[in-house]
Amino acid sequence: MSSAEGLEVVQWNCRNLRNNKTPLHQYLLNRHFLPHFLLIQEARATSAITGYRAYHAATSMPLTSIYGCCDMPVELLDIPCTHLKYLVGVVYYDRSSKISLALLSFYNPACNFLFIQCARQVPSLTSVPTTNLILGGDFFNAPHTLWGYPQTLKPGRLLHCLVQERHLTLPNTPGSPTRAGTTSQRPTAPDLTFSRRAPFSSVAGHSRKPPSDLFLIHVSISVSHIPRRRLVTHIDWDAFRTALASHSFESYENWTSGIAAALSSSSHRARIRHPIHTLTLTFSVYVAGVNECSAPSAPNPKILSSLPESLLYETRLLPTALPSNILNGVLSATILTLLCTHDRHGLFLNLS
Repeated sequence: MSSAEGLEVVQWNCRNLRNNKTPLHQYLLNRHFLPHFLLIQEARATSAITGYRAYHAATSMPLTSIYGCCDMPVELLDIPCTHLKYLVGVVYYDRSSKISLALLSFYNPACNFLFIQCARQVPSLTSVPTTNLILGGDFFNAPHTLWGYPQTLKPGRLLHCLVQERHLTLPNTPGSPTRAGTTSQRPTAPDLTFSRRAPFSSVAGHSRKPPSDLFLIHVSISVSHIPRRRLVTHIDWDAFRTALASHSFESYENWTSGIAAALSSSSHRARIRHPIHTLTLTFSVYVAGVNECSAPSAPNPKILSSLPESLLYETRLLPTALPSNILNGVLSATILTLLCTHDRHGLFLNLS
């Protein structure tokens, strides 16, 4: 379950997702709400995460990945970048609020600084001021005093200039490290999360999750209206019964096609903004050997006792007889229909 108050993004350099998948799963299980997006660096594997849809960089061993909740309307960005294995992006668009958000996950290798080149090759995302953007990445070897380093080096100055030029905001707490220190090294902040443009107001926090020495970064995005919706099917049962009454069931094929046509004409799919408690109706269909056009035998008590008690509000046996040309005068079908409290009329088939 995800939060309905806005978007939550978690960024993590996992140092090989396949090896560190267990602590990530444990972290997600301990949360009241699942983060909407996971920005992963140094994934080096196309692992699946329960409840999420994966978007990997174009390689069998992706260095960057983005995981979005399965019910989020997300599309993978086609990034014309020569360093594609270091960068992956998706776009989330909410139709009701007319808000779109681009999310980028970037990893910079230790040998050089590639972000400037990547940013120049995706100007539609990084340079347009009106684009809502979340950029999470491991900017290794780009130290700057603004994000907690004791000194500023050339890659850090270049990154700072690009941040100002592209109207980006760094929500990370100044001086708060994102990588744990060792006996010979002080804590550093190579992992940064940038955001851009209102109505997004981002706040970042950190929590260390072993065995990686890099922290999880949480970014909560407060949005004026980000509904959490699910696609469901609404059925007008009165219209369904009216449509059935207009059909003539002369054969088994007409019977099944008539039911399907009535259901299609009386139902529509829509998204609702409230949680759904799924109620499954079980239809047990069995055939009993009886005389031609006689009433069917009573249902087997074992069938009734095996049904969910909460759904056993009322039972009705239909039809009492079928035309002999359907079953050749030997068999008669009995349909056991379970009726719910919200639909007392149930499913009525007049086949006699």
